[in-house]
Amino acid sequence: MRNHVFTKQRRDVELLDGELRPVGKTAPVGLGLLVSTDHVTVGILRLLPSAVKGYSETRDHDTILLTTDNSVVVERRGSWEVLSRNSSSYICRGMPYSIRNISPAPAEVYIILVTPC
Repeated sequence: MRNHVFTKQRRDVELLDGELRPVGKTAPVGLGLLVSTDHVTVGILRLLPSAVKGYSETRDHDTILLTTDNSVVVERRGSWEVLSRNSSSYICRGMPYSIRNISPAPAEVYIILVTPC
């Protein structure tokens, strides 16, 4: 088995929109790839104030969300939770979820895709 590894430093991550086009600092939502191996992928989601990443789900991976700075709300199937700074949430594969920035400043959320438990 051969392992493939892709890494970038945060400052070098290019944020993209849902159609994989580069976005600037004024885009409401941007997603970039930080690390990827055969078993885990880590991306960075940047949300401007009041911005929402619409509902999505992963079919092959479980998802861990980790906030690094400002608070966001994670919604899933009629429930929600607030993730404050340095908080995390675990989402099983197949579970639709969305993320909303509820702070007055941009928020970054690390999205970690892992092999399901």
